[in-house]
Amino acid sequence: SVDGMDRNQWATTTGIRSLKGAAANLGAEQVRATAHRIEVAGREGGLPAGADLIKQLEEELGRLESVMRG
Repeated sequence: SVDGMDRNQWATTTGIRSLKGAAANLGAEQVRATAHRIEVAGREGGLPAGADLIKQLEEELGRLESVMRG
C-alpha cells in the first residue's frame, strides 16, 4: 500500500494525476479541476462515491475532444 491506499486506489489516482497534468498543459481548466477532485476523492477513499465526478469528467473530455477536432 502507498500512503494507506490499495493498488486500485493508487493506480486510479496515478492515472488521474497524469490526466490532470495533461489537461493543465492543454489549458483545459474544467478537465483539470474535475480530475483534481477525483484525485482527492481517491486519496480519501471516496472513489465509489465519485461516480458523478467521473461522469462529469467523461462529459468534459468529450467537449474537449470536440474542440480539439475543430
